[in-house]
Amino acid sequence: SFLRELTLGYTWHLEGPKLRPSLCAAPPSFFPRDSMAVDHLFGATWYGDSVEDAWLLVWALRTMTGESARDATVFGCELAARVWDDDGDFMLIESAEHLPSWLQPDTSVNRMFLRAGRCAVLCDDAEKGAGAPKAGLELGDALSSLARDPLECSRGTKRYSILVTSAIDRRLAGQPDRSLRGHQHTCVCLLPRRAALALSRRPQGIAQAVHAFFYRGPEGMKKLRSLNRTTKEEEKAEAIHKGVFCTGEKNANDFVLRRLKMNRTHYAQLMQQEFDAPACAMPALPSRRSPLRLAADLGTKVACGLELFYSQNSAVKEAGSDVDGVAWQNFRGRLEGYGYFEGEIEGSRRRRELERSARAAFAKARGGGGGGGGADGDFDAAFHGEERIAMMAECLGAAREPLGSEVLASLEGCDVSSGDGDSWLYGGDDLLARAAGSGGGAGTEQVLRHFGDFVSHVSGHEGAEVPPGGGLDFGADLDPEAFFGEVAKAVGLSAEEFERQCGNGVSAYFSSEDSGSESDGEGLDRAEREFELVEGADSDDDSDDDDGAFARAYDEALEEELAGTEAG
Repeated sequence: SFLRELTLGYTWHLEGPKLRPSLCAAPPSFFPRDSMAVDHLFGATWYGDSVEDAWLLVWALRTMTGESARDATVFGCELAARVWDDDGDFMLIESAEHLPSWLQPDTSVNRMFLRAGRCAVLCDDAEKGAGAPKAGLELGDALSSLARDPLECSRGTKRYSILVTSAIDRRLAGQPDRSLRGHQHTCVCLLPRRAALALSRRPQGIAQAVHAFFYRGPEGMKKLRSLNRTTKEEEKAEAIHKGVFCTGEKNANDFVLRRLKMNRTHYAQLMQQEFDAPACAMPALPSRRSPLRLAADLGTKVACGLELFYSQNSAVKEAGSDVDGVAWQNFRGRLEGYGYFEGEIEGSRRRRELERSARAAFAKARGGGGGGGGADGDFDAAFHGEERIAMMAECLGAAREPLGSEVLASLEGCDVSSGDGDSWLYGGDDLLARAAGSGGGAGTEQVLRHFGDFVSHVSGHEGAEVPPGGGLDFGADLDPEAFFGEVAKAVGLSAEEFERQCGNGVSAYFSSEDSGSESDGEGLDRAEREFELVEGADSDDDSDDDDGAFARAYDEALEEELAGTEAG
């Protein structure tokens, strides 16, 4: 409830965070197994395309740990928290330039925590033993170190905790207003009344509608265009594909103007795509000069998104506890992310074959034969499926409820101009130009002009050349020794220590080099061997006789290939 109060009014991109006590529910398989030895709260969120969700959650957890340190009676104890996503410990990634070189992804386990409203980077073991740590910390050791008085921590822990906290503070600048106000957008949509009814009862459902619309694919469009259409065979079988929200309304009284609150990522996704609305959703869009044009366009996309969401989660239409459809959708989404479908479009033969195999594996795991699969399925049901099931219940209720006078009265319209302005959507070029200009270097136009000159310049046989006058003039000459000397002073190191640390490399969170790559010598040897295979080894014993023999053999092979043809 405390977390919910901190983020009250925020429209999450897909689903908001949910915290559960470990005593009441088993965490999913990708949670650390050693965490089960300690009583704790665990949770997850699905932030999709809006990374702002993740940073708002970091701010909320940091606030909670700070509040618990100031007053232990708020939660009954002092809290500490760890946060990560599919990329790993993203707070370490954000502060990579401040990390020690030994802190690699494989040595960072259980080292980064939020405690007392600050970041704690545990490096005590780096000063106890000989050399840099080769692995992360055991959870018990990490919690023991975390429970110490900050004054008793090692010099490295104090230093890197301060540096990382400073970097995260800069990333969280402006929170929570930046997310709760700056990242929210209210727009006016012209909606079918049943769609307006469902969203009025479940405002967070806009997230599911936008997601289903934005990722609809060819199959989704096929589904929309088939609504309320029947073939002669279907009429005989009474198999009519009726829509729930897109039912082919043609009367203006069947639509209502409603203000919908969403985040800016939702709005940008709706605005990004040109959409040829099917007749079942909107008989015809108003003219481009009409003040209703934007509201009708947005409302059509939202209504189609709700229709697709409803059809995709058909497994939970009649039974709110049955989440197989939800779990399968999440499982398929993960497969998409891993490239399992090989880029095949929906409906292709290869795509259907891959889906059949995936469904078979999914069904086996859900049946208990997959070991960890059941845990992941339970996780999907408890976290990613909960919001969908609630939204499906509202959709089902809106589809079945008669639109009586009381219901219609609750769907009062609004003024078409009562939405927020969207100038922020179109200012990207200006922001980029200002950012480039404030850097004190060459402007964006100058950089682009020189880059174009370089690409169009015709170089000689020795390779790429900078065209005459093509270098950027930054108005100063760079003295490398003086530059690195100033950098060393800025980070508080002597010139010798700075040079030694640079020679040892930086953290892998900051470096793009692969630690498993071959050395320069090995790469050169391999390149020489491959060159010899293609060109032939160069030897001092080569003679004109060898060259002549090769030429004669080549001519004979060529004549044999051309025999019986008119070429010659």
